[in-house]
Amino acid sequence: MSTQPSRDFKGLWIPREIWLHPKLSLIDKGIWSEIYSLHDRERGGCYAKDKYLTDFFGISRSYLQRSLKKLKDLGLLKTVSNNGREVVRLAVAPPADYGQQVSTIVDSSSSPEETSSTPPTLYYNKDEVSKSHCCTSSEVQPKKKKEVPKEAKELAQLLRDRIKSHFPTFKEPNLISWAKDMDKLIRLDKKAVPDIRRVIYWVCSDSFWQTNILSAKKLREKFDQLILKEKTSLRKEGYEVKKTPDTLKSRMFIPKWMREKHGK
Repeated sequence: MSTQPSRDFKGLWIPREIWLHPKLSLIDKGIWSEIYSLHDRERGGCYAKDKYLTDFFGISRSYLQRSLKKLKDLGLLKTVSNNGREVVRLAVAPPADYGQQVSTIVDSSSSPEETSSTPPTLYYNKDEVSKSHCCTSSEVQPKKKKEVPKEAKELAQLLRDRIKSHFPTFKEPNLISWAKDMDKLIRLDKKAVPDIRRVIYWVCSDSFWQTNILSAKKLREKFDQLILKEKTSLRKEGYEVKKTPDTLKSRMFIPKWMREKHGK
């Protein structure tokens, strides 16, 4: 059981600047007030232990530490001393002009109807925070779906068709998802479309890789490895080399069977 510390207690008092502070939770406000009321003049602050505060508010130690840090960051709490066994904290009272930064605006001249329809507005650090500023469903603008480029869709369809050519019972994939992966392969990984198309044909004709590359995501993941394997394989088989301007000046190996069958 935590020892009850001595208290300079005059009742529960929370300054309006603390009570209306938009960045403080009720627990934060309570912790500030408790430290303020436990101020010891001789020690220059509150020496209540963390165990006392966690028991008093029914919170965890980690929650208490986050709350204390928040109060410190806002300039409402200072550590007077810390000798490793005892921490003395000082709850800093808001300055005289703090009330101009955090205040509730109430127009006493307004009619009851106007008062009820206009929610109070809080001002903190000259930034207006109005309860009426919460977005309504009509104000929320739906995000425009980014259109997947046509070439990415075509590559997704090509991979699907080539897989089905050797795996007829292959389950129909989500082509939109595949197209997004193809778009990332082009846009983020900077791979040329002709190189991707060529690798797809090669992968689906290789006895090993055709059983391992069954999605656009896997193709993207293994692409660098695949393009090296493909070029090595074609060199060994003696296929001719052809340069094309749309492959970002890379050397493109075109197998004869691919040209004959697909008109490439």
